[in-house]
This record gives sequence, structure tokens and C-alpha cells, in this order.
Amino acid sequence: MKKIIKILLITCLSTIILCSTAFAAENGTVIANILNIRSGPSTSNSIVGKLYVGNTVSIIAKENNWYQIEYGNKKAYVSGDYVSINATSRSSFRTDVATISNEVVSYAKNYIGVPYRYGGTTPLGFDCSGFTQYVMKNFNIFLPRSSGDQYSIGTRVSKSQLIAGDLVFFNSAGSNRINHVGMYVGDGKFIHAPIPGQSVKIDSIVSGYFNTYYYGATRVLK
Repeated sequence: MKKIIKILLITCLSTIILCSTAFAAENGTVIANILNIRSGPSTSNSIVGKLYVGNTVSIIAKENNWYQIEYGNKKAYVSGDYVSINATSRSSFRTDVATISNEVVSYAKNYIGVPYRYGGTTPLGFDCSGFTQYVMKNFNIFLPRSSGDQYSIGTRVSKSQLIAGDLVFFNSAGSNRINHVGMYVGDGKFIHAPIPGQSVKIDSIVSGYFNTYYYGATRVLK
């Protein structure tokens, strides 16, 4: 009987160790121009989002040649053929984010006062998504062009968990469609390129217009 219990204990411990290894978080970098995020580990599963070359993903499990990744509150998968694994741990990743977030915000603030320009993607003039795209590109994070597409990448974060550098999104009265994006800078504020006739500036997301029409946020920092 004692021998049987001993075998069972060894088996259970081995299982725990194996599971811990299998689910140890790793980071990966997308190496495809566009990578579909799917609801399951197969191309037959529905597409729930997209990633772009250079984006970082946090891998929480492996299933054959598919990786389960952090994607909001949902289980999501990407093909392992298009993700390059690196050795950065999840804790290191969070430390890196904290380090770089202030740099990103400081860089973004250099463009306060640049005029809004529809379709603008340079310091001669920005629209909202052109501004976030331009700032993130300086840190080798390549965002899609529109605010709606930018919301489809990265890791979803709640408003209470925002950190500097997160992208924040808004809709408008009577619409569920995202039509504006900016970057959180801390203390309940964000920096953005607002509307024609205005310039890049900082506004609040905890009061006033942008609090009312706040839609959600994603974290794209590596």
C-alpha cells in the first residue's frame, strides 16, 4: 500500500512539473506581415483579430504547432509558423514595458501643438491613428492605419489597469464603431490628435467628453 501511495505521489509531482513547463509563459515576435488571430488552433476556426510584423505576443500554452496567446479575456490562437520565440519571461516583459512606457510618452509629447490633418501621418500634421502609428513606429511597433484596426491588435486592458503608452479608443454618440484613438500618459489623461482646427494635446479620460465615449484599450508595447 505504501509503495502504491509513493508511486501516485511521484506521478502527481511529475504531472505538475510537466504542466508548469508546458504553460510557462514565453514571448514571441510576429514575423509575418499580417497574422490572423483565431478562436481555436486551426485555420478552420474563425478569425478574431490580426497581428502585424514586429508585434509581440505573450504565449501561455502550446498546442501542436499553434500558440495560445493573451488576447483580452478570450482564448485565442496563432500559428507557430509565423511567430519567433524569444526567451523573455512574462515578468521581464512587464518590467520592460514599465521601462519603455515613459520613453514612449515623452516622445509623443514632443509633438504637442502639431496641427490635426485628415490622413496625416507625419509631424507636418496628424490625424488620430496617424499620430499613434507614427509614435509607435519609432519604437519598432508597427500599427495598422485605422483606429478600428489598431484596436484589433495587442492585449486588451481594462480602464483601471492602464499604464502609460497604452492605446485608448473612443466611439461617438449613437455609434458602437471606434472612430478615435490616443495614447494614455498616466493620471487619467491621454495624448491625441483631436479634430480639424485643433492640435495634438492632452485631455482627460476620467471626466468630460472622452470619459463618456471611452470604448476600450489595448497594450502594444514590447
